[in-house]
Amino acid sequence: MEATLNYTVKKGDSFLAIARYIFSQSPRTYIKTLITRYDLMSKVANKIESDFKHQYQNFKLEVGKSLKLHADPGYYIPSLSIQANHGTLKHQANKKSTTTAQNDNYFVIHSTEGNLKDNALQKFVDDKKQGAGHAYINKEGAVYKIWPYNSPKGWATRSERTENKPELRGKLVNIELVYGSGEAPTEKQY
Repeated sequence: MEATLNYTVKKGDSFLAIARYIFSQSPRTYIKTLITRYDLMSKVANKIESDFKHQYQNFKLEVGKSLKLHADPGYYIPSLSIQANHGTLKHQANKKSTTTAQNDNYFVIHSTEGNLKDNALQKFVDDKKQGAGHAYINKEGAVYKIWPYNSPKGWATRSERTENKPELRGKLVNIELVYGSGEAPTEKQY
């Protein structure tokens, strides 16, 4: 089950205060440091407000009311969950690696950009389709694992496909989330 936080609204609280609380409760140091980023806090606050108003008509914050919140700010801004693993992509690009490609491993989440049916996903598993991602996750959260996560037979990026970077195969864990263009991942996929 997904981790949740219970928050009791205090006098003077706004959705921004609630967002600040979620950031401060994160077990990840990187996320905690983002509490100083007003733009991110504001985005999370807006998403929380939107979620509650969507669920409950005419919702407003009331002192003493207990709210059930997602514990991960990455739920409200999905990119934060990805950035929390290694810091921002910009930071990674500027960082000098102290390791070689043989030791670096990366977790890559893709969108299939199409709604593959479960029987098509099962066929990937049965046929051991080379060049497919290591695993596919449908909208209901079912995982179709095709290759072990360190297998060079499971690949899904252009860099792995070309011959100029064969050392990347087996170093990128490719997870495909099944959803169509213009859609978003489901909560069960997260």
